[in-house]
Amino acid sequence: MAVPPPVEHRTLYELPLLDQPVLSTDQKQASREFTEYTVSLYNLAVTLNEHLGDVQNQLPYGPHDFLAVLKRYYCIARQQLEALQQIRNTHPTPELELRPSGTVVVFEALQDQIDKQLGNVATKIEAIANELGLPEVTESAPLVANISVRECRLWVQLNTTDFRQRLQSARGTTELDPIMQEISSMILGDVATVPADIVFKVYKTSKGLNVVSPLVYYICTGMDIEGNKLHNLVHIGCTRERFPMWKPLQQHRDNARDDLIGQQAINGWREWRDQLARLGPDRAESTYTLRENLMRGNIEQLPQWAHQLVTNKLRACGHHVGQSFQQTDWNEVKLMGCCLSCKTTVAFEEVQEKDFKREASGINILQRKECPHSCAEVVTSGICDFVTRTQ
Repeated sequence: MAVPPPVEHRTLYELPLLDQPVLSTDQKQASREFTEYTVSLYNLAVTLNEHLGDVQNQLPYGPHDFLAVLKRYYCIARQQLEALQQIRNTHPTPELELRPSGTVVVFEALQDQIDKQLGNVATKIEAIANELGLPEVTESAPLVANISVRECRLWVQLNTTDFRQRLQSARGTTELDPIMQEISSMILGDVATVPADIVFKVYKTSKGLNVVSPLVYYICTGMDIEGNKLHNLVHIGCTRERFPMWKPLQQHRDNARDDLIGQQAINGWREWRDQLARLGPDRAESTYTLRENLMRGNIEQLPQWAHQLVTNKLRACGHHVGQSFQQTDWNEVKLMGCCLSCKTTVAFEEVQEKDFKREASGINILQRKECPHSCAEVVTSGICDFVTRTQ
């Protein structure tokens, strides 16, 4: 299986303003669409405020990059809020469909909350730029860092001189583990307080408010288990941003992430997923056994055709120490193990003890068919691979 060659890390991508939403001519469907757009705007406005704490002066990734992507999302949210206001003035009374049915939230109340959140964002962007002596962050710069806002913040915060020195002085997983626990808190940042009357669920589903930021993060420390430095910076990668009720923006951000990863790598992960599927059907004990042997590198316990999955990883990051994190609730992040795909394609050295049995059964290969490159480790390993091959 061909290993995707290193490619130059794509750092910029256009984040354009969006067209005004077009609602259905059916009034019931129009109300649902109007609700989805409004709730998505609220999600975005709240999430942007989350990312404004702990910006420090020593920022190798660039404080202006962080503020620029933040400002661009602010512009999109402000423009779309005005578009929804116009729709409500001209459309046959689209109503907000919120659940549970006892929740009373009119558009004006939600609009007011969005407006306040966005006002806070604009004020704090200007304050941070002034504090750090940065040039003005304009609204007319569509080319911004090709990563999520939270991802950009983590690049900034985890690459201060002080934080990198702490990582580089740690030896072994015992000393790294408390730093990983600290990172789990840093991922959330300053989580905004959500007004009690705006805590709602949509269409009786379990969709919560914080659906904008990525779900999973992989942090590579840039060191091996002995404390030897492999690359200068802490590398961060994430899963996709989440705009499930805002399909045009979701499609754009998925395209941006694909551009960041590169088509050769996407093809490599797709071929690898197909090979993993050959081990057997999901939810079969015989498949779980083969998967566990694959992750452990027990080549003699695998069919001949699967030996290449042990000897020919997609990326050579086996000595890089890092950790995967998952946001599990509005204000909760936990450490988690890399999945079967990541343990076999990249094989990062993980701070948390590996649980091969859990990972063997904890993935549905069939569901990976549409997006086999969905994992955060795909992004992180791409940066690690490029840097270590070219430095």
